[in-house]
Amino acid sequence: MELFILAWLAMMALGMVIANAKHRSLLEGALLGGLLGCLGVFIVAVLPNKLPPAPRGMRAMKCSRCNAVQNVDKHASVITCWQCGHTAGQPKITPPGSPR
Repeated sequence: MELFILAWLAMMALGMVIANAKHRSLLEGALLGGLLGCLGVFIVAVLPNKLPPAPRGMRAMKCSRCNAVQNVDKHASVITCWQCGHTAGQPKITPPGSPR
């Protein structure tokens, strides 16, 4: 019985470690590893990576051309990739006669 409990805890811990490395929720890894055992750990391992969290006032995004991850200002309308130089978005157009 003790061996079963240790194996169950090991699957939970392994699921949490893999989920953390993929920037996913620790609870997600613990539940999948704990409830499904080896199958749950495998599921956590094949889940796609999430983008790492961005600093305050910024958002994380991936370039549509080269898949480089970068942090950009939340309010930026035009974004240029630091790696490939690809520009995405539309510039904000100010109506005629309005202050810039």
